[in-house]
Amino acid sequence: MTTMKTTAISTGAERPVPGLRPARENELPQLERMLKDARERLRALGLTQWQSGYPNLETLAADVAAQRMLVLARDDGALLAAGARCWKARVFACAA
Repeated sequence: MTTMKTTAISTGAERPVPGLRPARENELPQLERMLKDARERLRALGLTQWQSGYPNLETLAADVAAQRMLVLARDDGALLAAGARCWKARVFACAA
């Protein structure tokens, strides 16, 4: 038996707590819709970010394959947020 974390909302009802995890390949259509919606919102605000075609589906697929894409997802599969970890680890060398 698995237990699910829940949280009470103001109505007193309990809902599953969303979890942060790596994105899955079968979620690419949802991720692409989220990107399209974000691009449209930025354009409506007069911002040029993401208007040049980057990122795109290929970028999303590469991030998912490399496990750089994280999603905040409900148990029913709905994605609430997504983001890619794009930083590089610094390697420090010590001279002896």
